[in-house]
Amino acid sequence: MHLRDQRHCYPGRNLTTVREVRDVWDRILAERSEAEGETISLSQTGKTAVARVDHGRWLIDCECGDAAFAWAAHPEAACMGCGAVYGVQFPPAETVAKAEAVLDGRREANRNWFPDRETVKDLRAENLLGGDVAVGFDVIVGGG
Repeated sequence: MHLRDQRHCYPGRNLTTVREVRDVWDRILAERSEAEGETISLSQTGKTAVARVDHGRWLIDCECGDAAFAWAAHPEAACMGCGAVYGVQFPPAETVAKAEAVLDGRREANRNWFPDRETVKDLRAENLLGGDVAVGFDVIVGGG
């Protein structure tokens, strides 16, 4: 099972493009605005957030305390709590592939990674120490 990103995290929606993701943001914020009686709209922060993995989902943290779904193919993530839009920084694709291989062997609740604080080697060590053993010996002790 691969990690989930913006395409997979909005309930009842099977998204495939950046445009579809952005359309969902607009619809969600319009629905929230109507329900709450005040306008919540997308607002560019001009800031970049580092993507991380939490319970098998790619996220960024928002300054409001909420989180937003991220996707490596989309350069932005939007907080559905406050409408803030951030640029997103992902690790290099090769590093992401190695980390995903390690995390895929974990239970969903333990599929967590802070790329700005943990290496793929750290993830492998966690698998061994924490009993969350990834599938395949190469995944656990391989390079990276």
